[in-house]
Amino acid sequence: PEPWIWVRGAGAPPSPPAVPPDPSPTRFRQRHPALYKTTAPPPKPVRLVAEFEPVEALYLSWNPGVVDAFNVSVIREVLRYTRVVPVVIHHGADEREYLEGRLIEQRIPPKRVRFLDATQLGPWHNPDPGSPDSRAVQTMWIRDWGPAFLETTRGLAVVDARYWDDRPNDDAFPTKLAALEELPVYRTSLLMEGGNLLTDGAGTCFVADRAELAVSESEDDLTDETLGRFYGCK
Repeated sequence: PEPWIWVRGAGAPPSPPAVPPDPSPTRFRQRHPALYKTTAPPPKPVRLVAEFEPVEALYLSWNPGVVDAFNVSVIREVLRYTRVVPVVIHHGADEREYLEGRLIEQRIPPKRVRFLDATQLGPWHNPDPGSPDSRAVQTMWIRDWGPAFLETTRGLAVVDARYWDDRPNDDAFPTKLAALEELPVYRTSLLMEGGNLLTDGAGTCFVADRAELAVSESEDDLTDETLGRFYGCK
Protein backbone atom coordinates (compact mmCIF):
# COMPACT_ATOMS: atom_id res chain seq x y z
CA PRO A 1 0.00 0.00 0.00
CA GLU A 2 0.98 3.64 -0.39
CA PRO A 3 3.05 4.50 2.71
CA TRP A 4 1.80 8.07 2.88
CA ILE A 5 -2.00 7.87 2.49
CA TRP A 6 -3.49 8.95 5.79
CA VAL A 7 -6.38 6.91 7.17
CA ARG A 8 -8.95 8.33 9.59
CA GLY A 9 -8.26 7.12 13.12
CA ALA A 10 -4.52 6.78 12.53
CA GLY A 11 -3.65 9.84 14.61
CA ALA A 12 -2.81 13.30 13.35
CA PRO A 13 -2.06 13.48 9.62
CA PRO A 14 1.64 13.75 8.84
CA SER A 15 3.10 16.82 7.21
CA PRO A 16 2.98 16.43 3.44
CA PRO A 17 6.33 15.48 1.94
CA ALA A 18 8.14 17.84 -0.37
CA VAL A 19 6.78 17.47 -3.90
CA PRO A 20 9.58 17.93 -6.44
CA PRO A 21 8.55 19.12 -9.89
CA ASP A 22 8.03 16.35 -12.43
CA PRO A 23 6.62 17.19 -15.87
CA SER A 24 5.51 13.61 -16.57
CA PRO A 25 2.08 12.55 -15.26
CA THR A 26 2.69 9.10 -16.76
CA ARG A 27 5.81 8.62 -14.65
CA PHE A 28 3.93 9.77 -11.55
CA ARG A 29 1.18 7.22 -12.19
CA GLN A 30 3.75 4.47 -12.59
CA ARG A 31 5.35 5.38 -9.27
CA HIS A 32 2.06 5.21 -7.38
CA PRO A 33 0.17 2.07 -8.42
CA ALA A 34 -1.86 2.11 -5.19
CA LEU A 35 -3.60 5.22 -6.53
CA TYR A 36 -4.20 4.08 -10.10
CA LYS A 37 -3.80 0.33 -10.63
CA THR A 38 -6.95 -1.56 -11.59
CA THR A 39 -8.41 -3.76 -8.85
CA ALA A 40 -10.75 -6.71 -8.81
CA PRO A 41 -14.45 -5.76 -9.01
CA PRO A 42 -16.56 -5.60 -5.86
CA PRO A 43 -18.33 -8.76 -4.65
CA LYS A 44 -21.84 -9.18 -6.02
CA PRO A 45 -24.51 -7.99 -5.55
CA VAL A 46 -23.55 -4.34 -6.01
CA ARG A 47 -25.72 -1.26 -6.52
CA LEU A 48 -24.69 2.17 -7.77
CA VAL A 49 -26.22 4.85 -5.55
CA ALA A 50 -28.35 7.31 -7.55
CA GLU A 51 -27.93 11.09 -7.46
CA PHE A 52 -31.45 11.66 -6.13
CA GLU A 53 -31.02 9.50 -3.02
CA PRO A 54 -30.50 11.04 0.45
CA VAL A 55 -26.91 12.05 1.20
CA GLU A 56 -24.90 13.04 4.25
CA ALA A 57 -22.31 15.22 2.52
CA LEU A 58 -21.90 17.38 -0.58
CA TYR A 59 -18.38 17.55 -2.05
CA LEU A 60 -17.22 20.75 -3.75
CA SER A 61 -13.84 21.23 -5.40
CA TRP A 62 -13.21 24.96 -4.91
CA ASN A 63 -10.39 26.59 -6.85
CA PRO A 64 -10.05 30.13 -5.38
CA GLY A 65 -11.21 32.82 -7.76
CA VAL A 66 -13.15 30.35 -9.93
CA VAL A 67 -16.95 30.61 -9.56
CA ASP A 68 -16.60 31.79 -5.94
CA ALA A 69 -20.09 33.28 -5.88
CA PHE A 70 -21.62 30.05 -7.16
CA ASN A 71 -19.91 27.89 -4.52
CA VAL A 72 -20.89 30.30 -1.76
CA SER A 73 -24.52 30.25 -2.92
CA VAL A 74 -24.59 26.44 -3.03
CA ILE A 75 -23.17 26.17 0.48
CA ARG A 76 -25.59 28.80 1.80
CA GLU A 77 -28.65 27.01 0.41
CA VAL A 78 -27.46 23.58 1.54
CA LEU A 79 -27.00 24.83 5.09
CA ARG A 80 -30.29 26.72 5.03
CA TYR A 81 -32.55 23.91 3.85
CA THR A 82 -30.83 20.62 4.68
CA ARG A 83 -28.70 18.78 7.23
CA VAL A 84 -26.15 17.88 4.58
CA VAL A 85 -22.54 18.77 5.40
CA PRO A 86 -20.74 20.78 2.68
CA VAL A 87 -17.21 19.42 2.17
CA VAL A 88 -14.84 21.86 0.45
CA ILE A 89 -11.77 20.31 -1.18
CA HIS A 90 -8.86 22.73 -1.50
CA HIS A 91 -5.07 22.97 -1.79
CA GLY A 92 -3.20 24.05 1.31
CA ALA A 93 -3.75 26.36 4.28
CA ASP A 94 -3.56 29.61 2.28
CA GLU A 95 -6.45 28.54 0.06
CA ARG A 96 -8.52 27.58 3.10
CA GLU A 97 -7.99 31.04 4.58
CA TYR A 98 -9.15 32.62 1.33
CA LEU A 99 -12.22 30.39 1.08
CA GLU A 100 -13.20 30.97 4.70
CA GLY A 101 -13.01 34.70 3.98
CA ARG A 102 -15.48 34.37 1.13
CA LEU A 103 -17.91 32.54 3.43
CA ILE A 104 -17.55 35.07 6.24
CA GLU A 105 -18.32 37.89 3.78
CA GLN A 106 -21.71 36.23 3.25
CA ARG A 107 -22.22 35.57 6.98
CA ILE A 108 -21.72 31.84 6.64
CA PRO A 109 -19.82 30.42 9.65
CA PRO A 110 -16.85 28.41 8.30
CA LYS A 111 -17.22 26.01 11.24
CA ARG A 112 -20.38 24.67 9.57
CA VAL A 113 -18.30 23.57 6.58
CA ARG A 114 -15.81 20.70 6.50
CA PHE A 115 -12.56 21.64 4.76
CA LEU A 116 -10.53 18.88 3.16
CA ASP A 117 -6.95 19.81 2.28
CA ALA A 118 -5.94 17.65 -0.68
CA THR A 119 -2.24 18.16 0.10
CA GLN A 120 -2.77 16.15 3.29
CA LEU A 121 -4.27 13.09 1.60
CA GLY A 122 -1.23 11.59 -0.10
CA PRO A 123 1.24 12.04 -2.97
CA TRP A 124 0.28 14.46 -5.69
CA HIS A 125 1.78 15.32 -9.06
CA ASN A 126 3.61 18.65 -9.33
CA PRO A 127 4.34 19.31 -13.03
CA ASP A 128 5.72 22.83 -12.57
CA PRO A 129 5.67 25.13 -9.50
CA GLY A 130 4.43 27.98 -11.69
CA SER A 131 1.68 25.99 -13.39
CA PRO A 132 -2.02 26.23 -12.44
CA ASP A 133 -2.01 22.42 -12.53
CA SER A 134 0.42 22.33 -9.60
CA ARG A 135 -2.39 21.74 -7.14
CA ALA A 136 -3.25 18.56 -5.28
CA VAL A 137 -6.72 18.96 -6.74
CA GLN A 138 -6.65 20.39 -10.25
CA THR A 139 -10.15 21.33 -11.40
CA MET A 140 -13.69 22.02 -10.21
CA TRP A 141 -15.30 19.18 -12.20
CA ILE A 142 -15.75 16.80 -9.28
CA ARG A 143 -18.88 15.26 -10.80
CA ASP A 144 -16.60 13.86 -13.51
CA TRP A 145 -13.53 12.78 -11.51
CA GLY A 146 -14.99 12.35 -8.04
CA PRO A 147 -16.06 9.13 -6.35
CA ALA A 148 -19.10 7.07 -7.22
CA PHE A 149 -20.62 5.30 -4.22
CA LEU A 150 -21.75 1.70 -4.18
CA GLU A 151 -23.81 -0.44 -1.88
CA THR A 152 -22.15 -3.85 -1.59
CA THR A 153 -22.49 -6.94 0.59
CA ARG A 154 -19.80 -5.36 2.81
CA GLY A 155 -21.44 -1.95 3.09
CA LEU A 156 -20.68 1.35 1.39
CA ALA A 157 -17.78 1.41 -1.06
CA VAL A 158 -16.20 3.67 -3.68
CA VAL A 159 -15.76 2.89 -7.37
CA ASP A 160 -13.01 4.84 -9.11
CA ALA A 161 -12.94 5.05 -12.91
CA ARG A 162 -9.94 6.35 -14.84
CA TYR A 163 -9.88 10.06 -15.57
CA TRP A 164 -7.90 12.01 -18.15
CA ASP A 165 -4.18 11.24 -18.16
CA ASP A 166 -3.16 14.91 -17.87
CA ARG A 167 -5.12 15.28 -14.59
CA PRO A 168 -3.52 12.68 -12.31
CA ASN A 169 -4.35 14.55 -9.10
CA ASP A 170 -8.05 14.72 -9.83
CA ASP A 171 -7.93 11.09 -10.95
CA ALA A 172 -6.39 9.97 -7.64
CA PHE A 173 -8.89 11.72 -5.39
CA PRO A 174 -11.57 8.99 -5.11
CA THR A 175 -8.99 6.47 -3.90
CA LYS A 176 -7.56 8.97 -1.40
CA LEU A 177 -11.04 9.81 -0.12
CA ALA A 178 -11.85 6.13 0.30
CA ALA A 179 -8.71 5.70 2.42
CA LEU A 180 -9.62 8.73 4.53
CA GLU A 181 -13.14 7.48 5.17
CA GLU A 182 -11.96 3.87 5.59
CA LEU A 183 -14.07 2.59 2.69
CA PRO A 184 -13.08 -0.13 0.22
CA VAL A 185 -12.26 1.18 -3.24
CA TYR A 186 -12.59 -0.61 -6.57
CA ARG A 187 -10.71 0.82 -9.55
CA THR A 188 -11.58 0.02 -13.14
CA SER A 189 -9.45 0.92 -16.15
CA LEU A 190 -12.65 2.23 -17.74
CA LEU A 191 -11.91 5.79 -18.89
CA MET A 192 -15.12 7.68 -18.20
CA GLU A 193 -16.31 11.02 -16.87
CA GLY A 194 -18.71 10.49 -13.97
CA GLY A 195 -21.23 12.91 -15.44
CA ASN A 196 -21.68 10.52 -18.35
CA LEU A 197 -23.10 7.74 -16.18
CA LEU A 198 -26.50 7.96 -14.48
CA THR A 199 -28.58 5.29 -12.75
CA ASP A 200 -32.13 4.92 -11.53
CA GLY A 201 -30.77 3.26 -8.39
CA ALA A 202 -32.25 -0.09 -9.38
CA GLY A 203 -29.62 -1.28 -11.84
CA THR A 204 -30.63 0.59 -15.00
CA CYS A 205 -27.76 2.76 -16.19
CA PHE A 206 -27.61 5.52 -18.79
CA VAL A 207 -24.32 6.24 -20.57
CA ALA A 208 -23.62 9.16 -22.90
CA ASP A 209 -22.10 8.62 -26.34
CA ARG A 210 -19.08 10.68 -25.26
CA ALA A 211 -18.20 8.03 -22.70
CA GLU A 212 -18.14 5.43 -25.46
CA LEU A 213 -15.64 7.57 -27.38
CA ALA A 214 -13.46 8.18 -24.33
CA VAL A 215 -13.33 4.57 -23.34
CA SER A 216 -11.90 3.50 -26.68
CA GLU A 217 -8.44 4.38 -25.34
CA SER A 218 -8.80 2.37 -22.14
CA GLU A 219 -7.94 -1.25 -21.42
CA ASP A 220 -11.58 -2.23 -20.82
CA ASP A 221 -14.35 -2.11 -23.40
CA LEU A 222 -17.48 -0.19 -22.50
CA THR A 223 -19.64 -3.29 -22.21
CA ASP A 224 -22.57 -4.41 -20.12
CA GLU A 225 -20.19 -6.82 -18.40
CA THR A 226 -17.74 -4.09 -17.31
CA LEU A 227 -20.45 -1.76 -16.06
CA GLY A 228 -22.19 -4.67 -14.38
CA ARG A 229 -19.11 -5.90 -12.53
CA PHE A 230 -18.03 -2.51 -11.16
CA TYR A 231 -21.27 -0.50 -11.04
CA GLY A 232 -24.03 -3.08 -10.79
CA CYS A 233 -25.59 -2.03 -14.10
CA LYS A 234 -28.00 -4.59 -15.54
